[in-house]
Amino acid sequence: DFFSYQIGVDFNHETGYGKRIKDTTQQIGDYAGFLSMKFTPWPVLSIQPGLRVIYNRNYNAPLVYSINIKWGIAEPLAMRVSAAKGFRAPSLKELYLNFDDVNHSIFGNPDLVAESSHNYNLALNYKHNSAAAYNWGIELGFFYNQIHDKIELKQVTADAVYSYINIDEFYTQGFEINFNNRIYPWLKLNLGFSYTGR
Repeated sequence: DFFSYQIGVDFNHETGYGKRIKDTTQQIGDYAGFLSMKFTPWPVLSIQPGLRVIYNRNYNAPLVYSINIKWGIAEPLAMRVSAAKGFRAPSLKELYLNFDDVNHSIFGNPDLVAESSHNYNLALNYKHNSAAAYNWGIELGFFYNQIHDKIELKQVTADAVYSYINIDEFYTQGFEINFNNRIYPWLKLNLGFSYTGR
């Protein structure tokens, strides 16, 4: 169809109770509504924007959005491009769980702030189909991610005490290439290589 859409809600509620939870009991909640639309002006082109409105009990969540474009350049060759904004609030474990025994000393950090990110992807896909059982394809993809206030577990003292911290700015970029080869209907071989820099 020229136009289609999907709409829905997503509810996540987490409760923690016990001696290792700060103040014995903690709760966090993340509730969202989302809308995804798909436009197909031509059979070779589809455009899919999306929106997500989030209410979090502990953090001010931004409006999250994305766009995905697929272009069938030629019969066996297609290109996909996507861009998205991301948001992740800390989990109950990262905020409030204190786990201290003979082997581990990991403490939650109630001062954590939420992560936000921008993500970009570009992929080219070539798929060779034949009437025989032998088919093959190759996919080349590039990605770039920019994360603000990334949450990470880190050693915070010399005596191996760990806690969760925020990293102001964190970037990853890289590429991956995958080759798939269907030799028989019941036998498929996949080979891949990826490189990530940060």
